[in-house]
Order: sequence, then structure tokens, then C-alpha cells
Amino acid sequence: MVTISRFSIPTYAATVIDRPRLYERLDAWQAVRAIAVHAPAGYGKSSLVSRWLDRRGLTASTAWLALAEDDNDPRFFVQHLALALERLLPDAQALIQPILQAGPETPARAMQHLCAALDAATTAAGRPALLVLDDLHVITAPAVHALLATCLEHGPPLVHYMLLARRRAGTPLARLVAHGKVVTLEADDLRFTAAEVAAYLERQGFQPPTAAELEELTRRSEGWITALQLAVLALRRRATVHDLIDELHGSDAWLADFLTDEVLDRQPPALRDFLLQTAILDAFDAGLCAAVTGMEDAYGKLAAIARADLFLIPLDGRGWYRYHHLFQELLQHRLQAQAPPGYVAALHRRAATWLAANRQMSAAIRHLLAAGAGEQAAALVEADLRATLLDDPYRAQSLLALLPADVIAQRPHLLLDRCRMAALFGDGQLETYLLEAQAAVQALLPDDPDAMRYQGEWLVLRSGQAYLQHDLAGAAAYAAQAQAVRSHLDTFHTGTLHFIRMHLHGYAGEQAAMVEEAEAALAAFEQAGWSAGMVALRRELARKSMFGGDSGEATRRFQALVAGVNEHAALVTNELVYAYHLAAENGYWLNRVEQARGYQRSCLELATRLQDPELIDLARYLGETLLPDAAVIGTDLAEFTEHYGRIKSRAVLEFILDCKSRTLIAAGRSDLAWQIVAATDIDLPGWLAS
Repeated sequence: MVTISRFSIPTYAATVIDRPRLYERLDAWQAVRAIAVHAPAGYGKSSLVSRWLDRRGLTASTAWLALAEDDNDPRFFVQHLALALERLLPDAQALIQPILQAGPETPARAMQHLCAALDAATTAAGRPALLVLDDLHVITAPAVHALLATCLEHGPPLVHYMLLARRRAGTPLARLVAHGKVVTLEADDLRFTAAEVAAYLERQGFQPPTAAELEELTRRSEGWITALQLAVLALRRRATVHDLIDELHGSDAWLADFLTDEVLDRQPPALRDFLLQTAILDAFDAGLCAAVTGMEDAYGKLAAIARADLFLIPLDGRGWYRYHHLFQELLQHRLQAQAPPGYVAALHRRAATWLAANRQMSAAIRHLLAAGAGEQAAALVEADLRATLLDDPYRAQSLLALLPADVIAQRPHLLLDRCRMAALFGDGQLETYLLEAQAAVQALLPDDPDAMRYQGEWLVLRSGQAYLQHDLAGAAAYAAQAQAVRSHLDTFHTGTLHFIRMHLHGYAGEQAAMVEEAEAALAAFEQAGWSAGMVALRRELARKSMFGGDSGEATRRFQALVAGVNEHAALVTNELVYAYHLAAENGYWLNRVEQARGYQRSCLELATRLQDPELIDLARYLGETLLPDAAVIGTDLAEFTEHYGRIKSRAVLEFILDCKSRTLIAAGRSDLAWQIVAATDIDLPGWLAS
């Protein structure tokens, strides 16, 4: 039965919002042969075009046909097309009926007559017309594709086409796309922006959302308007934006029903199984999918999903994808409900094995934890962390953070690694971590092959902590104990011990011994391959020259350090940011302001690349100090103290306090500088204390 609604321009909800950025794209309809809009179910394709037609006053010159499965029969397709065109060509149905009844080869001839009559009508009227073909994805019959190609390529020149589909249209558009005669709108174009989400909420009667609420709502929905619409309906009462966010989950019945009915259950069984099994993956390519599913044609399955526009989002140009978050949640919910015991855990283990073999350690660990294999995850972190720490401290930090605290607590190796990470990043919990690691090391049996090594590592770390707390006597005592077991230490910890002893000799004024320890530390760091350690050592030698009054030597050391970094393209680390910060300070004290500003810009650039908010603050406060008019930014005491209260690194706090104090004094606000200093528990900067 053919319903009249298939031939009518669909209505749109009163709450629909205008989308000028997309209307501008649709306005090109007369300049091309066709505009193709393809996106998954619920992205608002029909509503967008319907609203645009209304806004542009084009409804009278537009014919609309919502295609259905029966249109894969060429006779039905031509007949239904003629019914839709009655708006533009009142006798269209009467024209083709005798031809269609003449024999089996008549649909193509009927289409030719229909196109000729439409050409004459639009030419006589002297204005273009638009034919919208909705749900074009249902057409799979080659014969109908051929009829469509005839319309598109050889039809009336004043008739243009709008083609709406859930997946990319294939054969009928191929040649037109190749010749640049088709404008395409994809799912990414149709996603609601944050501004459009805000406008939709306002139309729905919600109070204006906060910036955080709007960001979260846009993130969760990924701009998929139907998800928002269904969530609003599911609330069934006046509610807040926060309630709406809570409602927006792929496992909720209202959304699950929509996705199941409109998307999942329409797929072939093999493809549906593939979707469910790969739903455990946050990102994937064909190789990973094959490892998880055991399906050799994983590449073909992914290609089929992409062709069907099944909420598949490309992550790069190299074949990596993810699912829309809400679609993934639906698939995961369905998988958990249907899978036998242990099945999902087995999928996670397969994923972890493939990811670990391909050096994607963070993802591998997450899958092992999801499989309940905490010990295996810990062993993987333990085996990889030391090398990662030397190569990329930030990645090592994120790797360790994946493990639950109770898993780390069972392994002395990881407890010590956590201490190392805390020392490198100035974490205020280092003291607590050292006590926990000490207890674990002391609990080892004397004949444990790792006992002496772990004891030595702990002593080195404890010595470093004492030094950072300005407890020089304690640092020297622990360093002496570590020196006694140095034969059990690896090159990383040997170099760190020399580094600490270098500082201790420096404070004691023992220049020759300091240089000797520095050279030994540098050799150990080079042997270990720890570039950040080499940067830190050279920076500290330059700092000692700087604060020792030898500005020429400090300048030479800073210039050599920066030149070495540029020459060897050393890894960007927090140690390098500190180096540029101190180089800028040295230039400032020597009144080489432009040089100092250059170093400060490098400091800020590197901190931004690291996406480290504390180091970014450090660079910005330094920049404030170097402003020519000594302008004071954010001089409110409460605001500043609240700000520094969020910073964990003591080193960063000391740097910021130093910069802020100098800036305020230069601006004539020494009273506020002293208030800020007094409000902190940080030692006074040396120049200020004096």
C-alpha cells in the first residue's frame, strides 16, 4: 500500500532550530546537479531539508519522494516517481501508465517520456525545480540505479536533485561526483555544534546551560540531534540540563529501542556479530578487529560498516576508527546481555594481546583490567615502565595511573616506580609513597634476588627527597647508605645518586668533587639513554653558575644546553621547560631582556605542547615578569593563593612565587608581594629573603 505521506514534504517539529551554516551549503542546489546528504539514522536529514525549503520559499517548486523497499522494482519506482512529480507536472501519472502496461521493458521508456515532459514544463515555466529523493539507501537494485543515473545525467537541465540517504550513494552518483557536479554533506557536517545544542535547549525551554554542561552534553551526544530529542522526551517533566546529561546513555531503554529498531536489527547477522564483538574497542583498525573477532574478512566488514554509515567515525587517514559513543554503549549493553559467561573477558584478552604486541601499552592494560586480569596488567606495566620512563616520563606517568592502588601496593617494583614518578613531577605525595615503598621493600625475604637492588633504589629516592626538602644532612646520610650498595644499582639510579652527590658537594663548596660527580652522572645518564636527566644535570650546573655570581659561565652553559637540544631534537619534558625558564631568568638578571623573552616564549611553547597546566602557568608568570611596563596581572591575594593552592609541584610553586614577587615589587606593590609570600609555606626566594 502506498501512503500519501511518501509524496509530501515532511513537516518538522515546532522546536526545530535554524542552521544557517548548513542552509548556505544547500543554497548551492542550482549550481550543481545534485546535493547528497548522507548520515546515519537520526541526524536530522529530512528535517534540515524540509526547514530549508520552507525558509527559502521553495516548497511550491519541490517534489518529494520517500523511497521504500518496493521501489527496487523498476515499475514501482517510475510509477512512484511520477506520483511525486504531480506537484510539478500534473499529468505525469497519466503520461506513463499506458507505457508501463505495454510490456516488461517499458520502465526505461516511461522514464524517458517522463523526463521529456518535465523538461518541457520547466523550460516553459522558466524556473528551476527540485526533486528530493529521501531514503535513497533502500535502493539496491542495479536496474533502478540505472534509471536514477538516467535522471541525474540526462534529465531536464532545470531539474536539480536532493538525495538523502543513511549511507553513501554509490553507482547513480559516481560519474557526477567525478565531474564535480555533486555537493556532499556528511554526518560530521550535520552534527550539532555547541552553539546549536544551546539554541535547541533554549527552544525546548531549558535554562541556559553552564559552559561545562554544554560541553558535556555536546560531547556525550556527539552532535546527534535525535539522541537529544529522545532524551528530552524521556524526561517527561520539566528538568535541568544536568538531568538531561544523566539521561543520555546508550543503554537507556528509549535510545536503545531506537538504535536497535532503526540500526542494529537491520544488519545481516554476521555484520551484527562483528559490531557487537568490536564494541569493546575504543579505537580499532582491521588488524585489531580480526584479532578480537577471529573474522578473516575484518577489512571487508569495516568497509561495509563505513558504506552503511553505521556511526563509524574515522580517527585518521590510516584506517583507524571508533564508534559513536552512544552507539558503542548500546552495542556493549547488548553484548553483555547476550554473551555467555567469560565471553566478553576473552574478547578483552584478545584485544590486549594484539595491542601489547603492537606497542599500544595503555590500551592493552585497559583491556586486561576490563577482563579482570589485574595481575597480568600490573606485570605488563612493570615490564614496560622503566624504559618508558626514560623515553617519555609523561606517558610513563599515565601508564602507571591506569593501575588501581591495591594492585600497585602488591609490587615493590611498582611502588618504587611511583616514587620515581612523584620525584620527577614534584608530587606532594612523595613522602607517603616512600613510606609505602619502604614497608614493601623491608618485607622482602633476605634471600630475595631483588632485595638489595630495591633497597638501593629506595635509598637513592629517599636521599633525593631529603635534598628537595633542603635537609642536606639527611640527603648525605641516605646517599652514603646508597653508595654502599651501588653495585646493585642500574645506570639510571647510579646516575641519580651521582646527581644528588653533585648538589651536596656544591653546597659544601667542594667544586672539584662537584664537577667529578657531575661528569659521572652525565656518563650514567648517557649510558641509560635518559635525555631528560642529561638536560636536568646541565641545567643545574648552569643554575649553580648563575646563583654563584658567574654570569658569563651561566650564559655559556645555558646557550650550550639550548644548542644541544636543538641539534639533537631532545624529547620535550618538564626538565627542558625548567631549563628554558632558568635561561630566561639568567637573561633577565643580565638585562638582556629580548634574549630572556625569547627563552620565555620557548618555555611557554614547550609547556603548551606538553599540555601541562602547571608548567603553562609557570611560563605565563615568567612572561608577566618580563613585561616592559611591569604590568600586574591578577594581583588579588585571595585569587592568587587559591590558584597556587591547586599546584602540586613544589618546584613550580617556588618559581611562580619568585616571579610574582618580583613583578609586584617592580610595579610598586611590595606590600602585596609580602602578603603573598607570607600566605605561602614556601621558602622565600633567596634574593627576596635577603
